[in-house]
Amino acid sequence: MKVFFWFLCFLPIVYAAGTYDYFQLVQQWPPTYCNVSGGSTCSSPLKFTIHGLWPSDSSKTQAPKCTGSPFDSTKISNLKSNLRNDWPDLNGNHERFWRYEWEKHGTCSETKYDQLQYFRTALTLKKKIDILDTLVKANIKPDTVARYESSKITAAIQQKTGFTPRLWCKNGKLLEISFCVNTSLADMHCPSVLLNYQLNVCQGKVQFPDKVA
Repeated sequence: MKVFFWFLCFLPIVYAAGTYDYFQLVQQWPPTYCNVSGGSTCSSPLKFTIHGLWPSDSSKTQAPKCTGSPFDSTKISNLKSNLRNDWPDLNGNHERFWRYEWEKHGTCSETKYDQLQYFRTALTLKKKIDILDTLVKANIKPDTVARYESSKITAAIQQKTGFTPRLWCKNGKLLEISFCVNTSLADMHCPSVLLNYQLNVCQGKVQFPDKVA
């Protein structure tokens, strides 16, 4: 029995990666987040920030459940400045947010992207499009009063990227936009199962707030 226990102690770690065939890069609009979900210390810069990079299964609406290596902030030391800028926790606890996203989502693709690669990949993908600039050029500007057809928001992004994103709204306000890439990180249309998912769907005219109400 002792020999068997010693053998188990030295077995290599096996990661329980989830089944996924594409990624969602989910970017959030801080004024809406702070309006509907944020606390008293919520920060709302007028720029889209990363919520997460989510390995996803095009046949399911729910994210895969995975286990893997625990979050280790020392592995992303060289990225922290960029992460605080592009992937901040809007309530100020950055490392707790990064830990949650890594352990819930990042571990699903750990056999392909280790922790450093996962966060670096998200930052790289974000640079592919300036969402706010794209929307402003389409005359969709952050405003307390104005309402915009959600289809026009989608169309503006489609025209810029050539691909269909998924919009997420809460209380009639634009909350997040998901961009989809395949496992080789090439842009793709978000799959129908995601586009047709009824959670936090954007319908008709929505608000694109410029401040916290």
